[in-house]
Amino acid sequence: MRRAFNNVGFVGEDDIIFGVSLGSDFTSEHEWGYGGIKRKFDINDKKSGIKGRKINKVGTILYAENDEMCVLTSREPWDEKKEYTPEDLLASDISGFMNDNGLETAWNEDDFCVASNKKEDFHYLKEMYEAFQKKNIAICFINAQMPAFDNASLSILVVDKLPKTVTDAMAYADKKSDNLIAYEKKIGITKLKEKNEEKYFMACNPRWIDYDDPVVREEMKKELGTKYDVRFWVNYSDDDDNYGWYTGEQIIEWLSTPGLKLKSLNKKEEK
Repeated sequence: MRRAFNNVGFVGEDDIIFGVSLGSDFTSEHEWGYGGIKRKFDINDKKSGIKGRKINKVGTILYAENDEMCVLTSREPWDEKKEYTPEDLLASDISGFMNDNGLETAWNEDDFCVASNKKEDFHYLKEMYEAFQKKNIAICFINAQMPAFDNASLSILVVDKLPKTVTDAMAYADKKSDNLIAYEKKIGITKLKEKNEEKYFMACNPRWIDYDDPVVREEMKKELGTKYDVRFWVNYSDDDDNYGWYTGEQIIEWLSTPGLKLKSLNKKEEK
């Protein structure tokens, strides 16, 4: 597990704490998702809304506290004991308390660890531990659901304390994502990517130009010179270090033309 420094904190609304943001840092462990955690707690992300984020199995979850700190973690220590101390459970990457809010976190694809040295906050983490026992927990990224956070932040949320605004936002985010997948198929780019083995790219992902405001969307489409409602982020294409935003027309031309380098489409625009 790797320690997080950005967006670490308790998550709440109207003085009600309903979760904790595990935050993130510029490290690969925080870029590859949380597939192992989903498997450990049997999260079915094929479902939409809160059901696609809620745990369906208790999995491994441990909690310990003393006068100095409390720790909540999904990783079981190598040395099996009947009773663990917070020091036993603390992730090795957390070497001390540095955040002003007294909260420290570490996580990777498979596990997470949350620690607090503020005694008045211990009950929040203990409450989450008890919610795990009842399968009353959701684990998900919350940048779309909680705009207060700048970037995607993996979070642990107590389901029955979530306000309707948050669960509605989850359902809306899923609908937006499903519609994006359908739109890419509709314009034929999904099939082009699947059958085109000649072209290489690490990422070629569609993004809505503006999903919520049709007036702004049409204005932006004119500026970009595209008839499509999406544009594409390409990273590390067949031009080695080439990356950037491309219109649907450019992606179709690139994937449909043998030998065509994506970077050459940029040069065409500059003329």
